[in-house]
Amino acid sequence: MNLAGNQAKNLFKSIRTGNSPSVVGMWAAATVVDQIRKRKRPDKELLLRKKLKPGQSYLIRVPGEGEASLAEQVPSDTVVADVADSEESIGSQLLSAAAGLISDAAEVRAEPAADDPAPGRQSRRQRRRERKAAAAAPVADESGAPPKVSRRAQRRDARLATLHEADVDREALPRRRRRKLGRSERRAEKRPTGRRTRKARKQQKKATKALNRIAKKQAKLRRADRKLAKAEATVEKRQGKVDERSSRRRRRKLKKAERALTKRQG
Repeated sequence: MNLAGNQAKNLFKSIRTGNSPSVVGMWAAATVVDQIRKRKRPDKELLLRKKLKPGQSYLIRVPGEGEASLAEQVPSDTVVADVADSEESIGSQLLSAAAGLISDAAEVRAEPAADDPAPGRQSRRQRRRERKAAAAAPVADESGAPPKVSRRAQRRDARLATLHEADVDREALPRRRRRKLGRSERRAEKRPTGRRTRKARKQQKKATKALNRIAKKQAKLRRADRKLAKAEATVEKRQGKVDERSSRRRRRKLKKAERALTKRQG
């Protein structure tokens, strides 16, 4: 019953503001009815609240006079509590039976069997490690055939094989490129996922390109050195001929060789 909030408050408010007697009487009657309802015992009372796990059940029964127990009729995994007939009320008997069942369940949880450990005690990381180990372990066949390797392990081995195919001269690489390559390869070998393997392969390709550029540069430098040495030898040869017998043609060839040498040097 809730006509307009707190009935006593509205009653005093109507008296203070000087409402008509009919309004004051209505709020007085509402206040009396509200007090009677508050003192009355409810029709239903919650004696116990219990959350059951999947597959778990509780049976509470108060046997009457001459009635047998239901322990023989229920499944073996059902917990049964019998309360003898006494002068106590039904509510108190139900409460005592429920308290006994709860205490029995607490003892069972507190003392699990050694051969049957309670599930859910391991952490999520431990369960994940066990699943990974079980998936990676080869399964032996009863017929004597070689153990089967999971598809995940096969993909892992294939990624590592592609990672080890590259032959890179790490000593010839620059320091920054060598550090990047080593870090990506270590991460891929620790956990060879597709993404880490692709990154490592990408670094290997970049390292190969860097080595090719270094080799081309060195080859270019060697070619320039050979041309410079050849130009110097040509100048020495032309100078010797001019010293032996000077002529216009020999002097012209000497000047041409000197210009070629100056071009190579500068």
